[in-house]
Amino acid sequence: MSLIIGERHMDRNRIILKVFQYWHSRLHGDRLPSRADILPGELREWLPFLFMADVNRLTPSGTGINFLLAGTHIGRALGLDLTGCPVGGMAKHWQDFTVGRDLFEAANKRIAIIATHELRGIEKKLEGAAGKEAPSYGRYHRVVLPLARDGIHVDRITGALVAEVSENISSLWQGPYEFHELSRRIIAVASVRKR
Repeated sequence: MSLIIGERHMDRNRIILKVFQYWHSRLHGDRLPSRADILPGELREWLPFLFMADVNRLTPSGTGINFLLAGTHIGRALGLDLTGCPVGGMAKHWQDFTVGRDLFEAANKRIAIIATHELRGIEKKLEGAAGKEAPSYGRYHRVVLPLARDGIHVDRITGALVAEVSENISSLWQGPYEFHELSRRIIAVASVRKR
């Protein structure tokens, strides 16, 4: 599989493509780039869209992932600041875990994942009022990229999230919602290695 095929699947979102290409340029054969290979100064124009998460394999329940930072665009797009938040987990609503699934898979399988997700609040009637609550909705594109200090064992996850559209997003997290994965592409490190 070539990077050109990957570009065709990502061409609707140039930021996702540019972040993927930057990560790809830091690969060392089949070895993943490390956090030290990712230079914030070279990513300046994309910083609002970027996230970084720590992979901790020492938790009692297995691999744990916590967001170290999330750019300002991500906070606005999702209506919440993910910085310091854990990704998924047993105490979370199942959709939250599904949204975090890509990060766990990237960490455990050493793969890059490009996906488009849609979140919709489940409509409910307002008590004592005619009509319904304003709908809550969001759609975003995301790339999830593994990093490894030793090139092999993933210890960080980075990537980008770019919102396509959102409406009343802050109320989405107040009640039940539906999660839809509109597209998902998995890219193994071996299939994008430099020739």
